Amino acid sequence: GARYVVVLSDLWGYPRETGYTRPPPYADYDAWADFVRRTAEANRGRRLVWEIWNEPDRPEFWRGTREQYQETYRVAERVLRQVLGSSAVVAGPGVGAYRWAWLQGLFDFCRERGCRVDALTWHELQYGNVSIAGIAGHVRAARAQLVDDPAYADVGAREIQITEYGGPDDRLQPGEQLGYLYYLERGGADGAARACWPDPCGRPTCDRLTLGGLLDHRTM
Repeated sequence: GARYVVVLSDLWGYPRETGYTRPPPYADYDAWADFVRRTAEANRGRRLVWEIWNEPDRPEFWRGTREQYQETYRVAERVLRQVLGSSAVVAGPGVGAYRWAWLQGLFDFCRERGCRVDALTWHELQYGNVSIAGIAGHVRAARAQLVDDPAYADVGAREIQITEYGGPDDRLQPGEQLGYLYYLERGGADGAARACWPDPCGRPTCDRLTLGGLLDHRTM
């Protein structure tokens, strides 16, 4: 029953030192809508979660404003429904940490502008001294104050997905891996995807030669 999460921005491209690989969506919403339409048409019939943008709160992934992200979300959500119908699962904001202003901001925007957020998403990477145990409280608060709040019923949220969990310092620590899963379940998250990080030699850990990234290349 697991579903792939398609992150549209991974296919579109991100800023580089010399600029975007493509112009940012807010520079040409028509081009962005056309891209989303073609991507959706190529994936008809697949059971997917469509996350619009990866970590729009971080400048390496997004250099526009929060309001420009929200409009980028609205355009993509509308096109996905046109192509795939009302059953499409559209997700956001996919921020790099539990940032309430971004989570509530997207719900407020969609309540006003008539878009839907089927899956509320963010990342739990727990850099530094951030407690893994705090994840459960994040999920509970987001469900109570956004997903289950009657004031946001028109937004249509049905689930909470933590689309990346586990920071680079935790990737080979078995206790931390269990801790993430334990507190995700205690909080009632509907789904989660483990983050990928390079090993000490720079090789990907969610690729071949590893067991879900839990073992490094030397142990294989």
